[in-house]
Amino acid sequence: MTIRKRMRKKLQEIKQQLRMRIHDPVPQTGAWLRSVVQGYFNYYAVPGNLDSLGLFRERVLRYWGQALKRRSQRHRYAWARRLKLAAQWLPTPRVMHPWPLDRFAATHPRQEPHALMSARADLCGGRSVMIVPTATVSRRNISGNTHWADSNKLNGNQFRARDGES
Repeated sequence: MTIRKRMRKKLQEIKQQLRMRIHDPVPQTGAWLRSVVQGYFNYYAVPGNLDSLGLFRERVLRYWGQALKRRSQRHRYAWARRLKLAAQWLPTPRVMHPWPLDRFAATHPRQEPHALMSARADLCGGRSVMIVPTATVSRRNISGNTHWADSNKLNGNQFRARDGES
């Protein structure tokens, strides 16, 4: 979401720049405003933030209209004319970034081939991972009275190195 302080600061910067560009031609100022507003939208156009982006665009249009009104002594710069300028020069807000979960799922898919495999049998001594003793489980394995490492030696299941050595 757009933080109000940041939006206010950006709008004040635009207002000062418009005062400096008050005598520039309308197409030149419109092209400059298009790039500024589009850059703002590129950064802040996340889902759920369209209302504040619309407010930003409306305020920029208001400041531009005030600057155009100050160019002459006539106070006739109707909103219809401002809206026509906005349609021509200012981009409309739209979502530029996907939802965070969609963006994360695209770069880190849950269904990876190596993630679906169970634990490597050679690292577990040929046994399932749940039988490996922990600090809370006794040293006896499920099938008998011997320690799990001793049963692996008795069965001939020696631990193998990762590079494929026997």
